[in-house]
Formats: sequence, C-alpha cells, structure tokens
Amino acid sequence: MSVENVIKYDLFISYYSGTGIDFAKFLRTKLRDFGINAFLDVEEIPKTIKNDTDEWRTQIDRAILNSQKFVFLMTLGFNTRNEILRELKVAKDSKIEMINFKHSSLKNADLLMRIGDEKLDLSKFQYITFDNEPDLLRKLGTELLGREYEYAKKSVFMKTTQRIINSEGSTARFKDRPIIEVVIGSSDEAIEWFPITPENKKIVGMSPIRCYGGVTNTRRFFECKSRSEEFFRIHTNGFFHFIAPIIYDVEMNLGWIDVIIRQILEMFIYSMRVMKLKEINADQSIYVILRNIANFEVTFDNSLLHRRYHFCSEPPEVEFLYHLNPTDDWSEIRKTFVKIFRDLCTEVGEIDITDITINRRLLSILKHLQHIHTEYRNNNVIMPRIELEKFGFTEEEKK
Repeated sequence: MSVENVIKYDLFISYYSGTGIDFAKFLRTKLRDFGINAFLDVEEIPKTIKNDTDEWRTQIDRAILNSQKFVFLMTLGFNTRNEILRELKVAKDSKIEMINFKHSSLKNADLLMRIGDEKLDLSKFQYITFDNEPDLLRKLGTELLGREYEYAKKSVFMKTTQRIINSEGSTARFKDRPIIEVVIGSSDEAIEWFPITPENKKIVGMSPIRCYGGVTNTRRFFECKSRSEEFFRIHTNGFFHFIAPIIYDVEMNLGWIDVIIRQILEMFIYSMRVMKLKEINADQSIYVILRNIANFEVTFDNSLLHRRYHFCSEPPEVEFLYHLNPTDDWSEIRKTFVKIFRDLCTEVGEIDITDITINRRLLSILKHLQHIHTEYRNNNVIMPRIELEKFGFTEEEKK
C-alpha cells in the first residue's frame, strides 16, 4: 500500500464503537473549530462501503498512513475488539506518532491485549487519563496546541454550568445519599429567551418537581420552592438547573438503572417541552452529575436478569455530557435517551446490552412517566401532552 505524498488528516481517531463512539464524535466536531482535520470512520468512509469488509479496511489503513498522528481511545472493552487491535498494529508498524487516552474507569487488567503473537500491556505505555468529553477535549487540545487551548479547557456551556453549580443548590446536596444534578442550556453564547413574565412563571409551575412553596422569581431566574432535598431553577437565559435525590419506588419494580433514568428523563423532557413551546432553535447541552454514588449497588433488572453491579468506587461522582437541538422531533431526541442509558450501563459494567433492550426499557419507563402524559393548562398557557408514538419505537421494541 502506497502512502500519498500529501498528509490528508491531522489525526486518525481509533475507538471502540460500543463505548467510545460519543467521545470520538465529540472530538472530531470540536477539533474542526480549530482547523484540525480528524479522520473518523463513520463520517469519512462512504455509506456504500460495508463495515468489516476488505474495502472498508483499505479505507481505514489508507487514512492511518495519511495521518500525522494516531489518537487511541481506550474505553471499556476496547482490548477485545479485533479491528481496533488491527488499527493499532498498522499505526505501530508505520511508526506514526501516537497519543493514547485511557478512560478513568479502566483498571490495569483492562489494558492487556495481544496483537498477533505479541502481548501488550498498555499500562506500561505512556497515556493520558480522562474522565469525560470536555476533559478529553481539553487534554488533547493541550497536547496539540499547547496551553493556549482555552476553548477546550472551558467551553462556553461548561463555564456557565460550573458557575451555576458552584453558586446554587448547596443546601440540596446531601452528603449521605445519592443525588442527581442536571444542567441544561445553550451550547454556545446564551441569549435571554425566558424573561421574568407572568406567563413564564406559570410554565415553571408545570415542572416535574412539585412547587410546594410556589414559584418565586428574581431579576435573573425563576425558582421552584420545594422540599429541602430538591432544587429547581430556570435562568432568564434558558439554563435549567435541577437537583433531586435518587428515590427508589419499590412498587414500580424497577432496577436502579431504570430509576435513575426515569428521574433524569423527567428533568430532560420537561426542559425540551419548554424549549419547544418557546420555539427555541439553538444547540443545547445537557450535563448530568450523579453524586455520592461510590459503592452504590445498582440492579439492572431485578425481575428478569437478577444481576447486580456497583458504581466504581473512584471517582465519587459520575459525569455525562450530551448535545442536541430542541427542534428535533422526539424520535431523534430519544437517541440521547439511549446514550444516557448506555452510559449508565457502561459505568456499572454492563457493556453488551443491545439497543433493542435499551429501547424496550425506555418504552416501559416512558409509559409510566405521568409527566409526559399530562397536558398542562394554566389559564392561556398550554403545554400539550406527548403521545408515545412521537418517540418512534419500532414494533420489535414494543414487544
């Protein structure tokens, strides 16, 4: 195979699709803002070329040889995937500069692999540990561009989110029980689209967190007064901030994964309903933090599988970041639901769960999510209910 004279790609991103695709897509999208051209198979290889064929592998090999650097993402299960091992061998044989990233959840035993007759212990290699997408972007940006990589260090959304988290809801963060904290807002520069008006005050009162003390407002935000362990605030720039304890309802007969997803979806779907009501058309980010969950036992499905997992003991918090647009239809937004579900499963070691199973579990949760089946009316303000058909579940997923 000949190498083209001109380098076509700055980076080749190698990843395991089961646990690393979101990291890889996030990197490719954000790096392009800095003029860095990264090869990602699902974006660059024509759809007419089938995966795992000789023609597909030829495209992969050519891209590796025509890239200046090889970025290797080590996420759970990567060391058992033949295609990833083959990409790594091509890069090593070609002596292309490699930048290795290891997800913080991996142990040394997860870094053992074999390429042909050669055994590799990647724990002895130089690598950079990362926790989440912003952390990965920041660290790769530093490797490529140096310390001036300010955008990667703190995106616009994350700057606002960190300020909100540091200044709000401290009394609702119990240290002796697991909680969910969610921030949803504009991915870019935020504009004021939720001003302090009587109509918007009524919309806040339609939130899934019960406003026991009513809705109060100040110059910059609405706040839903609730029980001491719950917190909900919408800022005038449309940033939603939720904090709620993880509550297990025995009567619903759900595993802990489903319980956590259910509570996240209540917050997530409410925010999307408000944005759709206001016809907001701007990319949004959703930042989810699970706090105080170290050594927290998680049942996946206690009625069928009888399997139990644990959140990793380190770090004590688990963070996830997602992107979407509220103008998308609900079937498209459901893809983010699937990502959240899969990320939680991956976090507790369930890496082989199929999309069919995830969507069946999501359908079961949505059926019992009274929040979406309710049409909220407050004088002239109407937030219509969401029909399950809008989420686009297939007949197989409905079984």
